Amino acid sequence: MGADSKTSILKAARRRGRPAAGSAPLNSADRAAAKTRILLAVDQLPVTNYLSYREYLLKIYEFIKHNDPSYSYAQLGEDLGFSRSNVLWLVIVGRRRLSPRAGERLIKALGLTGTARRYFETLRSQNNARRTDEREASFSALMNIKSESATTISKNVLEYFSDWYHPVIRELVGFDDFLSEAGWINDRLVVKLMPLQILKSLELLDRLGLISYDRKAGRYRQTVGQIRPDREVERMASVRFHQKMCDMAREAVTRVPASRREMNSLTIRVNDEVAMKASEILYKACEQIMKLESESKSGDQIYQINIHLFPFTKSPKVKD
Repeated sequence: MGADSKTSILKAARRRGRPAAGSAPLNSADRAAAKTRILLAVDQLPVTNYLSYREYLLKIYEFIKHNDPSYSYAQLGEDLGFSRSNVLWLVIVGRRRLSPRAGERLIKALGLTGTARRYFETLRSQNNARRTDEREASFSALMNIKSESATTISKNVLEYFSDWYHPVIRELVGFDDFLSEAGWINDRLVVKLMPLQILKSLELLDRLGLISYDRKAGRYRQTVGQIRPDREVERMASVRFHQKMCDMAREAVTRVPASRREMNSLTIRVNDEVAMKASEILYKACEQIMKLESESKSGDQIYQINIHLFPFTKSPKVKD
């Protein structure tokens, strides 16, 4: 989830401490007020903008807390139909999973219907999935639900990032001898594509303004166009793209000769401060590589560079 990773969600929740329990139950007036503040938060925080139900619930809490400093996790739990306890807090910080029954209770309390309801149900399944194939299937379902309410441009952006070969074909178009023929394109690819995939990819790139057809030359040419996804699809598109690139990297370990690839892996023991310094080094390395590309007068090969830095261990817990 990038900068809004599960680790940051847990930190944000834990900084506020474990909720206290045991307060008096809500009366009718309090219940009406609770419903109002929950619905206001839901209106301002569309669930389809999130890739984690824990983050979504945390943001709802923070939204209400901003307007009412005395608001607590115990109160949030009661507002959402749970007992006035630390149950919801345990869900948000990752100590408990959101069960199907609890998910239904939240859907009712949050007033989620239609697309929002289906998205939350699928999000719960995706976040709780233990097997890779289950997570992949659920994520694809999330993208499909997201596409239903997305603009045409957003749908095209999601489609662009859904498969590895769209950016590759875009780069192939930049070759001087490029031909819009499946045979020509497949002759240059390590992983072959179906002719229909190539045709649809070219049409998609054209719709996105990344290539255009030169009628005089009778061929496609690259443009200076760039993809600028809006906030509603940016995170989902980014996650999908990196998932696909990780899959391709895994395949390249056995598919591509060692002489044509470079893959290193380090497992290190450092603190978060050192890890962030390492992240800066990697970022600068990417900038230098992009500079090399811009200074290159010609290029006859297309390479993919994946750089990963992620933790295997949980962050030290903040004292409750």
